[in-house]
Amino acid sequence: MALEGAHARIAEQRLLTQIDAGSTMADTGELLGTLPDILAAVDRACAQIRGRLRLDDTATVVAIPPSWLRTQIRTDASRRLPGDDTTAVTDPWIDSRFMARNVRPVWSLDADALVDTQGNGAPLNGWPTTATIRLFPEGSWLFLDGGTLDLGVVRDRAGNATNDAEIFAE
Repeated sequence: MALEGAHARIAEQRLLTQIDAGSTMADTGELLGTLPDILAAVDRACAQIRGRLRLDDTATVVAIPPSWLRTQIRTDASRRLPGDDTTAVTDPWIDSRFMARNVRPVWSLDADALVDTQGNGAPLNGWPTTATIRLFPEGSWLFLDGGTLDLGVVRDRAGNATNDAEIFAE
């Protein structure tokens, strides 16, 4: 499983690098909280993208936010006033806030990944203060999976005698 995970990480990082190279960065500030600020920024960016490309308001825009941001949204939403019923925020609830804007979120494990820098017994790191969300009209960037060649665990007679094995995939 580690080999497949490494392949997936490399492929996703390459795709994100290509998207970044062909994109324009924009910055927004914080005003109300994680979800309201993100949705306001996404609304503005999507309006500009759709306007520039003369797309209908119903045209789907793909968003690639880092996966930890969904957890931060959940945490921030659960801190709202009592009675708002936001303590049980689910992934579909969060996704629906994007989809109501015709934005399809694709949560990425490799985009702005969180790094655990704390040692044993140290306090938890705070949430990052910035996040990169890549936005583009659906179909603008394609990931074409060329397939894999995975022979899995390869054993031979000499390896069996010493309890050694090899793993091969590309």
